[in-house]
Amino acid sequence: MSREKRCFVARKMTERVIPSSGNVFADMGLPDAEELDRKARLAAAEKIAAMETERFFEERRNRADRVAFRRILDRKGGEPPRPEDTLD
Repeated sequence: MSREKRCFVARKMTERVIPSSGNVFADMGLPDAEELDRKARLAAAEKIAAMETERFFEERRNRADRVAFRRILDRKGGEPPRPEDTLD
């Protein structure tokens, strides 16, 4: 079955289930189907954003020049850490 057909079938099934379950949601004191749909979309968007952020930092890590990084950290001179720079 093609992706378009699966999406069509899933959408039709959702249209059938959600209106009939709207009364169940109200009886249980839950948000209506539209509110649940909004929350599901928000949760999906947040998950996608987190995955994109993870991918960004992974790409940055892979491009890092660890030798240059270590050379900068180990260099002589500069200022000692300030008191507010310490970890407690």
